[in-house]
Amino acid sequence: MMAKLKLRVLEEYLQTIEGFKIPKLHLEQYVTRPHVASHLLHDAQMSFADLEGKCVADLGCGCGSLTFGAAALGAAYTVGFEVDPDAVEIFRENAKRLGLPGQWSIKNEQHKEGYGTKGVASDPSDDDDSNSDNESRSSSSSFGDAQYMPDASVDVVLCDVTSGEGLGSTSNRWHKSVDTVVMNPPFGTKNNHGADMAFLKSALGMACSAVYTLHKTCTRNYVLAKGKEWGGSGTTAEVLAKLRFDLPKSYKFHNKRSVDVEVDFIRFGLSGTNTNVHSFRAMKIS
Repeated sequence: MMAKLKLRVLEEYLQTIEGFKIPKLHLEQYVTRPHVASHLLHDAQMSFADLEGKCVADLGCGCGSLTFGAAALGAAYTVGFEVDPDAVEIFRENAKRLGLPGQWSIKNEQHKEGYGTKGVASDPSDDDDSNSDNESRSSSSSFGDAQYMPDASVDVVLCDVTSGEGLGSTSNRWHKSVDTVVMNPPFGTKNNHGADMAFLKSALGMACSAVYTLHKTCTRNYVLAKGKEWGGSGTTAEVLAKLRFDLPKSYKFHNKRSVDVEVDFIRFGLSGTNTNVHSFRAMKIS
């Protein structure tokens, strides 16, 4: 059973995922390290049973670490949301190489880089690689002492999760559409001030059961207070761990090989109605 996957094996699996080729500063693109991602996901499943058999969304999915890790732990359906088309291409290549089933075509219309723009999702009816799904289903992932292919479908949506009132707003079709959200949002530095909170608001509007997220420790009180406010009545907030997030030198202006940032791993528990997995998977993404 996928939920029984050992932490060590999950981390080894995530180490095989290709990262950003040229990270973009204005999007604060940093790879979620396999050690951090594996612990976050494993705790979400083993302590709270929030992944296995659930619909899971990864906001700002980048190259797919959290998305693929959730699938490996038994999520029924995982979907990543990403604003950068270059990252989405890497996501798709990772998914195909790992043998994850899903539709891997991208329609890109009137899309511009950066937050506050409109993107278009992958559309199963417009697949430009008719054999990609069959090929992915016929392969298997092998690593450590495990060999398997997750049964979960995996998808990716090219869009800005913070556009307008956000994907979680009551007027958006993604409102209360998934069980669980896992994410490593931008920290809201440089030119992205407030992006961390915009991601959190969208996540709380999309999830029915729980949101797992990483935020700078120095913003803890504000994040917890706003999260409980946006989550609505009955929302709980708990700092599960305080981490040192190792950010490697990625940009020319960095003068150190790496910088440790103190980060909180937070779980928001919601008292919503569980989403219908089959209805969600049948939803056309266009």
